[in-house]
Parts: sequence; structure tokens; C-alpha cells
Amino acid sequence: MLEQGGRRNGVRELVIVLSVALVARLFAAWLFRDAQSPVFDERYYTVAAESLTRGLGFPDAFRPPLYSLFMAGVFHFTFDLDVVRAVQILLSLVPVVFVFDVCRRRYGLRAALYSGLACALCPALAHFSHFLWSETLAVVLVSAFFWLADGFDRTDRPAWLFAAGLALGLTALTREIWLYFGVCTAVWVLMRARARGDVRSGALPAALVVVGMAFSILPWTVRNLVELEKFVLISENHWRPIFDGNAYPKDHWYTGNRSKAERASLNALLREMPREDAQALLRDVAFQRIADDQPWWLAKKLIRTTSTMYTATTHELKAIARGWYVGPEARTRVLIATSVVGFFVTMIPGVAALWLVPGGWYKGLVVLGILFVSGTHAIAIAIPRYLVPVLPLYMLGVGPLLVAGLGRDSTGLGAPASQRLRRLGALATLAVFVLVPLPRTLDGVELWKRAGEPRPPVADLEPMRVNPTTQ
Repeated sequence: MLEQGGRRNGVRELVIVLSVALVARLFAAWLFRDAQSPVFDERYYTVAAESLTRGLGFPDAFRPPLYSLFMAGVFHFTFDLDVVRAVQILLSLVPVVFVFDVCRRRYGLRAALYSGLACALCPALAHFSHFLWSETLAVVLVSAFFWLADGFDRTDRPAWLFAAGLALGLTALTREIWLYFGVCTAVWVLMRARARGDVRSGALPAALVVVGMAFSILPWTVRNLVELEKFVLISENHWRPIFDGNAYPKDHWYTGNRSKAERASLNALLREMPREDAQALLRDVAFQRIADDQPWWLAKKLIRTTSTMYTATTHELKAIARGWYVGPEARTRVLIATSVVGFFVTMIPGVAALWLVPGGWYKGLVVLGILFVSGTHAIAIAIPRYLVPVLPLYMLGVGPLLVAGLGRDSTGLGAPASQRLRRLGALATLAVFVLVPLPRTLDGVELWKRAGEPRPPVADLEPMRVNPTTQ
């Protein structure tokens, strides 16, 4: 906690945490130095950024624009993807600072040190400092939003929420799904005010969240209206994620996926159709699949989402399976071991802390953010990288939990009866967290056995849709 009277404010501890984080990210980039890139979505962002840099404008509105704009900012100085990665590595330290600062203010310096180290060493956060995916930028912006929301919760100054709205709007311009979290935030503000006996006092701060988001988003919407001559709030790729999330094999709904041939056939068909017709087809097929799976659709999707988003075989390990990464056997096994072990070491206390560490209304917003991501991707497609933007939220509770546990003093975790209920909830959640994704987590064993084996080159893999006008 920031202390008065000239006492230590945690600068030395923050420097230690940031040093560890920087080393972890450089090590992650070194492990992936043989990776083929850009691939899949990376291609779209790179081509769009190059178009912007060459003065040709943004090619379309198929995907949210902000990550391509970020890349274009680097391309203005050099068309070197390694420089983009270097800038990203520096930006990736922002979530670490966020976790450290919020924990320092709320739980003290020791808790901040442990939570900061957890965030620094979380494998997925380290690897998403060098991947060219929009989650790389989204995790920075989500962290900024929750840091600003913490400022409002501590001070009750509405200006904090206007700034938070700006950050959330920028997040939506990176990952559009966060657009709808603005509604969740406004409801949180009103409920918080109601609990304090004056719901009207929450009206202005709730409105400022929406106004801040509008300031960030509407310039892009106006651009779409002028250049595309149609209303596109952020992007046109609305129904593909919902289609992909529901077009799994009916007889293998738990872990099954469509075959490579099926995906290639669909992509070829969609490329030949006008954009609006393609989206309508995806929407109709998705709704039909949802209707066919009733009344168990939601239960199946929640199980499937948990198994895919919370598997220890995370995005960087999928890169091995799909041939994006082909490295020597020893380095590949280091990558597998550090990713799987690091995932459990950081995430198990993070999940338990959601139950065991108190945090008032701010903790409620943190939990709401985590549930929002899991819930929305239960409807749409769920893959490990979609969890990345909220990983720092899990790390917030690691330090307070360890301080209470290592000090053998759990009085800060609530009354004994409350503690028992929370522990039961934590154990139940951890059981689901470990057991439901287990079949996918065990894919890491197969990757370990096949480490160093040749993989098909990326060129032989079917890429995700890139708008023909950008190719």
C-alpha cells in the first residue's frame, strides 16, 4: 500500500518485477525465433497496416482497426516486424504495472510483489508480447480500463470513469466484443451507488462511461459511413465467430472440430459471396445449429468453452501442433514445459483468489469482467487466446492470497464461516478448471512426444479469411 511520511512506495519492488517480466518476454521471443509469421489473422493486420503506411487508407472494416493502426505507427519508421515485436514487449509491461499498483494500494507491498511476479511470469502474457494478434494490444487496454476503474472506486471522482470509458472504447476498437462490457460497467456503477443508498449519484458516472466510449468509437464509425457508404459501428465480422463457435461436429461436441477440408470449402464459398450475403449465411446456419442443439445447447457450450479457453495447451502450444513453430527438440520441450507448468502455477492461485480474497465492489467488477469473457465466448467461438486480455485480472488476487497463506493469518479473508463457504466454492471451481479441460490439456503430452518432428509448412494450412481487396 502506498504509505505516507516518506516511507517506501515500492519503487524497488516494481523495478524487480519489471526486470523479471522483461526477461520472461525476451525469453519467450527467443523460444519463438524460428516461428513462421505472419500467419492467419496476423496477415490481415499486417497487410492493413502496410496499406495505411503507404497512404492507401484502411482497406475495409472487416475487423476492428486499432491493432493495424498500431502496427502502421511502427511501419511509419520501419517495415520490420521484429521492431513491432520489440515495441510490443515494452507495452506488455503495462499490465504488470497495473497489477502491481492496484495490489499495492489495496493489499500492501508484499501482495503487490507476489501478484506482480505472477503477472510477469504468466506464460500466455509473456508470449502475447511477440505474437502479432490483436489480443497483444487488447490486454494493455483492458488493464488500463481496470486501473482507471480502481481509481474511481477509491476516489468516487467521475472523471476516472470517463477515462475508463475512453480506454474501453479503444479496447472495443481492438476486440469488438468489449463494446458490450460498457453496459456491464454502467450497471455496476448504478448498483454500487444503490448499495450506498443513492442510486442517482451513479447516473453521471455511468453516463460518462458511455460518453467516453463514444469519443473513442464514433470517429471510426463516421469514417465507415463516409468511405463505405453504410453504417458499420466497428466491424463487419459479426457472425463468423458465432458460426465457428457452434459448427462443431454434433457427435463430438466436447472437443471435436471441423476438418481442414470443411474449413477450406467454407472459406472458398465465402470468398465468392458478397460480404452481406456471407454474413447472412453464417448467421442463418449458426442459428439453425443452436436450435438443433436445444435444450442442451447452453450446457454443452459452457462445458466446451471451459475446455477450450482454460486448457494448459495454450496458444503458443497450438502453434507447434499447427506448424507455425518448428524448433529443435530441446527448445520445443522447454517451450511446452514452461507453458504448461507456468499456466498452472499462476492460474490455480488466481482462480482460488476469486473466491478467497475480498475486494468489495471493485472485486465485483473484476469478476464481472472474467464472467463476461467466458459468457460471451460460450455463445461464440472459444479458444485459449481469447482469455489473454483478462489474465491480469486473475493475477490480482495471487499476492493477497499468498500473503494470507504464507503468514498463516487468514483473518483478512473474512469470518470463519464465510471462509468455509468460500473454500468450498474455490475447491469446486478449481476442480472444474482442472478436470473439464483435461482432454485438451493432455494434448501437450502428445506434443512433447513429437517434439522436433517436421510439421507441414504454414503455406499448406488453410488461412482464415482475408478480404480479397487486401491480398
